Amino acid sequence: MLNKIKVLDLTRVLAGPWCTQILADLGAEVIKIENPDGGDETRLAPPYFHPELDDDLSHAAERSDWSAFYVCANRGKKSVVLDISSPQGQQILQQLVKSCDVLVENFKVGNLARYGLDYASLSAINPQLIYCSVTGYGQTGPCAAQPGYDVLFQGMAGLMSTCGLPDAEPGGGPMRTMVPNTDLLTGMYACTGILAALMHRNATGEGQYIDIALLDTAIVANAYLGTAYLASGKSPARLGNSAGLVVVPSGVFNCFDGSVIIQSNPRKWPALCAALGHPEWVDDARFATLPDRLKNAKTLNALLEAVTQTLHKADVVALLSGAGVPCSPVNNLQEALAEPQVVHRGLRQEVEVPGGGRMPVLKNPLRFSTIRLKTEAPPRLGEHTEEVLRSVGAWPLAAQDDTQPTQEKV
Repeated sequence: MLNKIKVLDLTRVLAGPWCTQILADLGAEVIKIENPDGGDETRLAPPYFHPELDDDLSHAAERSDWSAFYVCANRGKKSVVLDISSPQGQQILQQLVKSCDVLVENFKVGNLARYGLDYASLSAINPQLIYCSVTGYGQTGPCAAQPGYDVLFQGMAGLMSTCGLPDAEPGGGPMRTMVPNTDLLTGMYACTGILAALMHRNATGEGQYIDIALLDTAIVANAYLGTAYLASGKSPARLGNSAGLVVVPSGVFNCFDGSVIIQSNPRKWPALCAALGHPEWVDDARFATLPDRLKNAKTLNALLEAVTQTLHKADVVALLSGAGVPCSPVNNLQEALAEPQVVHRGLRQEVEVPGGGRMPVLKNPLRFSTIRLKTEAPPRLGEHTEEVLRSVGAWPLAAQDDTQPTQEKV
């Protein structure tokens, strides 16, 4: 779909690479510039894939070019090793920019200007360039120069204040999400902005500068909780796994071999009671209406769990789903990927890697009616350096000047 779009990827770690991976999945040629000192930092993070060893996981601790972290955000890209802190590296990158449509970077504010690789410098070379800067706090403001990480923004933006158990419960308190959702959402917003800028360029011929910040994304990710605060002036409280302010029963219930999530609604209440073998609950005055159930939520949840904890979670899911009551198991990742629906949707896919062997990856969830996205392997470090530099007449690459500083990290 984007097969005529060329992207220069100067990003590392997750938010930026997540953005450029989506562009690669959509067919863009993504050239990932990696520093000579080991490339993207995530290449160092265990465990590692060893595709030539098939399913032998005993080698997962041994270094390879394919860290699981790196693999998750760098499918289908071309890896070019280039020291952009050297005059030669800067000259080559400027040459590459002439033929590129998009540049995405996540350096600290002002760092690339020192190398003549900022938007002002590169848009003079290519006025149609779309240049996207991904930073923690944005290009301006009192915190702009500070480095930022996902977990910081989960706290700063208020996300942790609504995630976790209530203070009064054992283990209560603010909780982060283990998945760095602020990074992922920022990457998706950045991708959306780039696609919109490409549409604008098609109409006007104008390039564009995009400033996207993790903090901004994290604030907006409060979604309806954020607008609820704006409407009421009250910060929402943590409810744990319950949606008990609006509906009961709702939440996580222990079973004989794990847990399930039940998300009922008033119309499904009689069906839930019948499916769990307690039709008398419908006529119980404590639970007769939704306000009654909200008032007596703890009592009702205890009665429900007294039933579910005697059953296997698969049986609870079967009973309630069969009755039309929304319910799902709480799975670990092994169980999640083995779910029949997940298997049917083909979200786990194997890709061929350079040198032989196959590697499992999680594919892009987008599905189009007429175009099938191609899932490709992530690159080895520097795998495409010669190919890409030959395309701009910069090969053979002269020896790098060892006196030059290495690239600074975000």
